[in-house]
Amino acid sequence: TEIILPLAISFFTLQQIAYLVDTYSGIADEHSFLHYALFVTFFPQLIAGPIVHHGEILPQFRRVEAFRFSSEAFSAGLTIFLLGVFKKVVLADSLGAYATPTFSAVALGATPDFYSAWSATLAFSFEIYFDFSAYSDMAIGLARMFSIRLPMNFDSPYRATNIIDFWRRWHITLSRFLRDYVYIPLGGNRRGPVRRFANLSATMLIGGLWHGAAWMFVIWGGLHGLYLIVNHAWRHVWRGRGDRDRPPGLVDRVMGGGLTFVAVTVAWVFFRSADVASAIRMLEGMLGFNGAPLPAQLVELLPFLHWIAMPQTVIPLLGGGTVIGFAVLCGLLALSFIVVFCAPNLHRMSQTARLVLLIPTVGFVLHKVGFGSGASEFIYFRF
Repeated sequence: TEIILPLAISFFTLQQIAYLVDTYSGIADEHSFLHYALFVTFFPQLIAGPIVHHGEILPQFRRVEAFRFSSEAFSAGLTIFLLGVFKKVVLADSLGAYATPTFSAVALGATPDFYSAWSATLAFSFEIYFDFSAYSDMAIGLARMFSIRLPMNFDSPYRATNIIDFWRRWHITLSRFLRDYVYIPLGGNRRGPVRRFANLSATMLIGGLWHGAAWMFVIWGGLHGLYLIVNHAWRHVWRGRGDRDRPPGLVDRVMGGGLTFVAVTVAWVFFRSADVASAIRMLEGMLGFNGAPLPAQLVELLPFLHWIAMPQTVIPLLGGGTVIGFAVLCGLLALSFIVVFCAPNLHRMSQTARLVLLIPTVGFVLHKVGFGSGASEFIYFRF
């Protein structure tokens, strides 16, 4: 029997849990039914977050400005909204068109080679980042049009130099909820290192289950719990060496950032794969167990490579088997790296800088919608 659940039930359920817990504890001081109903049904963030806290939103409903039109707030919100649309329609959906065929083929039993596995996994890593951060930007922008400020949900998480820093930047509102209403009530770090590590594991397993009742999400959450335990243990060793007050240098930041990104990317394999067997086949491909033949498209683009290695035709994963598709995939991955690791954060840009980006952004979106394959649903609609 198929169970039909309300759309985005996980998001508004967490918001109500926080409100009920804080009301029981005497922390929540806003009890207006009208404001509460507005908080529960506030449409910009209702479907896929951010997971807003009642203490951030309810006080704003008391302000007269929230019920008056502001041209300044509207223009700022519209700019953020449209830039979010660009992330979704131009970047996330384009990357998904290359990630999905690979994971679907592997789910049917295909064995990807080194380049196929890595290109698909990287494509999905950037797809889910742009997809979810795009929705968060769109929600923040819509709310801003109504003079309501929603909390920032992403702070360049792939630039994190360790996994602890990553979870302070990725899906910030979910991380905050898990910390305040799961990790701390379990005891946090107040009962010794063993209990602390157990609490971390339990919290991340619950975070994985929040995404869906499936083993792949449990494994994904468990992996991040393990990552956090290793990170905290390493910090303890680092401080024991007397290096507590020494700030990390450039080499430390680069190595830490690279290791963190690879660890997060590996975890995404389990998040995206249909089952454990599919995830293992993807990981085997990423480790080179299935070989690393040069793609035929690459040799066609650069004929001199024919003298280095004999190209092999694999399942049509790299750009769908065409030179143009392969070139587009490489360009998208390169652009994603630049945007994620080099471009300024949208929420830390000035309004003037956002407006400068707005005109080309609208042009790209119109081109994509008008001549592309259209937009797909947001990934986090499923949760």
